[in-house]
Amino acid sequence: MTPVLGRPADEVRPLSDAPLAEPSRRGDASRGGRGTLRTVAPLDTEMERAGPVIVHAVSVTVSGGRASTTVEVRRGGEQSLGMAEGPCGGGAIDRLVAEATVRAAGGIEHDADLAAVEAVTVAPAGPRTVVTAVLARPLAGGDEPLVGVAAVGAAGVADAVARAVIDALARRSASP
Repeated sequence: MTPVLGRPADEVRPLSDAPLAEPSRRGDASRGGRGTLRTVAPLDTEMERAGPVIVHAVSVTVSGGRASTTVEVRRGGEQSLGMAEGPCGGGAIDRLVAEATVRAAGGIEHDADLAAVEAVTVAPAGPRTVVTAVLARPLAGGDEPLVGVAAVGAAGVADAVARAVIDALARRSASP
């Protein structure tokens, strides 16, 4: 082996001999090996369960002037479906998606379905289109406003509405 960057040859080891590589995968100087990553600390399953709620799927069906929406959310190994139906005129589809998302989140988070959808706005923001969801969560002395925002991406407006609602619900205060 030849010296590398001024180091003597006996100080240079092939990358495949790195400590993270499994012994069975280590190579030698003439043959490259593959290192595999291993967990440094054990995974905390409680922390994984308490991770964020994510939108997994959004479905909208329109027929005869009515719309039916279904939203599936997940957190760790949990999943929940929410559905909403109603007329599809104006911005009603966005509102129905928001309602279905609140119901789906309520299946995972105990008080998420207490929030009411106040408004859903789809508007340009610079070169992008964004969705803003405004929810209200009842409290003893009134209500707590919750606002979430999501950019419209390749999955479309309905997906962005669901993500904006999840963003708003994530901003709830700890007080009941």
